[in-house]
Amino acid sequence: MHSDIAESIDKGCLTGLTIFYLCAYFDVMDHSILLKRLELSFDTNEKALICANSYHADITLYVSVADKISPNVGFYFGVRQESVLAPKKYYMYTKPVGEIIKQHTIKCYCYVDDI
Repeated sequence: MHSDIAESIDKGCLTGLTIFYLCAYFDVMDHSILLKRLELSFDTNEKALICANSYHADITLYVSVADKISPNVGFYFGVRQESVLAPKKYYMYTKPVGEIIKQHTIKCYCYVDDI
């Protein structure tokens, strides 16, 4: 990225850098949109989609404090950050954004780190 910026400046081109820090992005990924991306953008077959869906299906969360337990709540958004798949899912989820940027002949770099 540094090399591309320096080269652009050397050529006298208009050069800028925009950084998006999406610290909570892993918490808001919509599972249904992620599955649609897998199907449409990555040509994922039906068996793989069923497997991907089962990874998120029927997950519930609850809070326990002392002897009190909250009701179970469905888990429809977010990605388990302990998963090695979380950065890949982030890439798959946001792929259309990079495609739109590239249509305008702008260089785009992505870095994913979920720690």
